[in-house]
Amino acid sequence: MAAHVPVGAGGGAAPGGGIPPPPAAITTYAEFLADNANDPLHGHFAAALLHTAVGPHNPAPPAPMALRDGVYNQVHQGQLNLFLLHIVGVPGDPDDPGVIRLHSNVARFDQVLGAPPTQWDGEAFATSGDVIEGQHLTVHWDAGYFNQTTQVRRPSAAAAAVEFAGDPARHLAGPYGAADADSEPRRVRHAQLVPFQYARYFLTDRTPRWCVETLLPIIDAAGDTVPCAPFIDWLLCTATQHSVGGVNTGPVTGIEAPQPAHQDAALVRHRRRFITRDLRSLNPAAAAAGAQLIAQSVNSLAAAQNAQRAADEARRLSQRKTVDTMFGHSTQKLLRIGQVPNTAALQPIWRDLPSVPKNQHRLTLQHRLTEAGQMLAPFRTFVFPAHLVPAIINLEFSNPDPTDLTGGYHPFLLGSTLTSTAAREATQLAREFDMMVAGGTAPSHADTMKFMVSDERDVTFAMGHGGSKALLVNFRVHLCMLWGPVFTWVEGLLAFLNQYDARLHLMDFILLHDESNRPLLPVMIVRWVQLKWEAWVIAQEHSPTPLPCPNLLELFHKIDAGEFWVPALPPKYLTRVQRMMGAGPSTDADRPRDNRRGGEPEGSQSRDRSSGGDADQPQQQYVGNQNPDPRFEPYRSRGLTSREVRARAGASNPAPICPGWHVRGGCNTRCGMADTHRVATEEENVALVAWCDRHWVAPGGG
Repeated sequence: MAAHVPVGAGGGAAPGGGIPPPPAAITTYAEFLADNANDPLHGHFAAALLHTAVGPHNPAPPAPMALRDGVYNQVHQGQLNLFLLHIVGVPGDPDDPGVIRLHSNVARFDQVLGAPPTQWDGEAFATSGDVIEGQHLTVHWDAGYFNQTTQVRRPSAAAAAVEFAGDPARHLAGPYGAADADSEPRRVRHAQLVPFQYARYFLTDRTPRWCVETLLPIIDAAGDTVPCAPFIDWLLCTATQHSVGGVNTGPVTGIEAPQPAHQDAALVRHRRRFITRDLRSLNPAAAAAGAQLIAQSVNSLAAAQNAQRAADEARRLSQRKTVDTMFGHSTQKLLRIGQVPNTAALQPIWRDLPSVPKNQHRLTLQHRLTEAGQMLAPFRTFVFPAHLVPAIINLEFSNPDPTDLTGGYHPFLLGSTLTSTAAREATQLAREFDMMVAGGTAPSHADTMKFMVSDERDVTFAMGHGGSKALLVNFRVHLCMLWGPVFTWVEGLLAFLNQYDARLHLMDFILLHDESNRPLLPVMIVRWVQLKWEAWVIAQEHSPTPLPCPNLLELFHKIDAGEFWVPALPPKYLTRVQRMMGAGPSTDADRPRDNRRGGEPEGSQSRDRSSGGDADQPQQQYVGNQNPDPRFEPYRSRGLTSREVRARAGASNPAPICPGWHVRGGCNTRCGMADTHRVATEEENVALVAWCDRHWVAPGGG
């Protein structure tokens, strides 16, 4: 183990026997953690790591509740503790590597003997990150963070480093199976104790890849690889993709960010006590004594100033807008949608808006949206659109006109966060709006028209399943900003997104009544959620009791049962989406062969050469198979299309390779099995022949 500075090292008399200099001011954890003399364990962290570990490092680990009580008591006994959490936007998202964040002084708020009870009694809290300018973030600490994770096969440090070195764009290693060499099964806890001398590296959020490539070599160079084994295990698990049934589900360590605590005086005193114990220069005792002497010397002047200040504050309070004065009779609607008993229980944004000028409404909403985004989806950029400010101020969360998507507050109006280009364009438009209203003057007619909701610019449709997920993640973050992380819809959308991820590999096999809608499938999924939301909002506005979020997973039950579920999209938007995605009421993908034209492959007349085509539309390209296998000729002669055969076979009996290409003689470039548009192997041909024998028959025929 590397040598550590003992407590008190560096002290003693100053050179030459003079008075030693005063200790350096310590006002941040960056300064505190930089000095190993502050380490409460004096560098002997191995036993503590083993005690909190699970798996091979500790065959008999303490139960989560026992560990919880020990951790909480440690802080009350005057000793600092430091834990890491792996924060992800959506747990189970395979594309979100998350960040690793430091939390200190994890402790329970215990009721003081003889003191009146508070709302915090028995709850646990932690300080997230560093203390900046004396300000710190207190978050709720869930006892479940001490629970064990699902078991995952993680690579060795060397194997992970090699995998990352081979792919600069890779964020996670794996997934690994039992047959993969240099990998071992591990189970860890969600919260990981971090040794004092390595905590300083996490005052800035770190990615799992950074830990593998940068921190693990630092630990090895310090000679701490063996005592840090449980810590290294946890870091490797954060950097490993987990897979269930062949579906990637992200790291097993990932959790949503702890919720910030809305602090009152009692909680501030409780947490401040721990922080000033560590950061001595923040201790207000000396400053308070000096202030008392000054106050005594100018007592009469101070009293007059205090009286004037109280009068000014009373006058400001009498003039200040509140939620009730801002929204009037509509406040009842606000409370019903938020499912809270009074305005004090609303999210902070609703108390912010009445207290700022109108020209700061969008910036205030942007600030709260960014906070919610950092909590739920820290790797995405969220921009509050200028055109949605009136919807918030007027509490217009639903649109009574089902043929129009420019009204209300729904996923299609929030903008896409999938691409950096879209984010930059939205940011630029928001900046223009902020500059326009900053002076407080009335905008011109042209400016007003520019920032009104536009069908073409502001109604955003999803391109592909990644785009539809981005819209729904965006919607979830907006609802969290407005109604809080425990809002029924925030939780319902999380379950829906997790199920969406698990179903992505099956989306190409969903049975649709009209196959021309297949390119529109991602849009229709978002539309289904939007209609459920608007129906719920309208019902909740008129209901005096809270209504549960609709069962959004019902969509997947309908898909599994083959029930009709595709919602109608207003005609003016349907045409636009079909143009964007190359879909339409009839496509060339599986047009029947016309033997009268010399056996020309079906669909060889592309839409841009037909009388009704639009040459400006993005077209799917039909490609013919120049080397068809003759054994499929008997099936071709039966006059069936591959689409109707696949539909009759069902999603549970997929073809091994594309039947359109190999049996019918051609297919389109947007086919979900385009990777099999090639010369098939003998095994693939045999499998397709067997599939055709079972399914390529006329209805009722043999």
